[in-house]
Amino acid sequence: MLFISKKIPNKKFRIKLMKNKHIDDCEKLDKKIFNSNSSRTDFNKELNKNNTEYFILIMEDKINISLTLSKVKFYILHILLKSFFSKYQTEFKIVGYIGLWYVLDEVHIVSIAVDNDYRSCGLGEFLMIGAIDSAINNSSELLTLEVRVSNHKAQKLYSKFGFKQKGVRKNYYLDDREDALIMTTESILNSNYQNLFDNIYQNQLNIYNEFS
Repeated sequence: MLFISKKIPNKKFRIKLMKNKHIDDCEKLDKKIFNSNSSRTDFNKELNKNNTEYFILIMEDKINISLTLSKVKFYILHILLKSFFSKYQTEFKIVGYIGLWYVLDEVHIVSIAVDNDYRSCGLGEFLMIGAIDSAINNSSELLTLEVRVSNHKAQKLYSKFGFKQKGVRKNYYLDDREDALIMTTESILNSNYQNLFDNIYQNQLNIYNEFS
């Protein structure tokens, strides 16, 4: 399923399951987002778990290659090359990911990240929709996650999707010993939650145009 963002013109976005071929790009994105020399997440280990599912958010962009072709010295070769290559080629860039652990009838959102260059454009909501839709399709009962007590922006996003504070994990984060809030949904299989989810999805179509 492809979406066009009204906030990011001329770009298409697609959610896919993360595979081994995506690991290198996800590690680079992880380092960029969290300003680290090493990836925060061991994606190779995560993808080899039976109860784990990661989704990536791919941005598709059309790149004009006509200038490159125009530098060909020989006119005939130039014509031949243009017959094999279109004027534009598509560049694929991973700009976000979300990770899920399936434990009995619960789904634990273990990580969610969006490229710093594309924040505040609704992409976090897009990832959450993909994750929750997958959880519903797997007949999971509820979702849970941890979030830094200081990360009010993320808490607002999760609250939008029906997550409510259920407790605190003291000294949860290893880097600075910050506490984490435990946030959990009600049953995602009941009609009240699914109505909420459907309304969020329809509201997102004010930001993204679904076209295939």
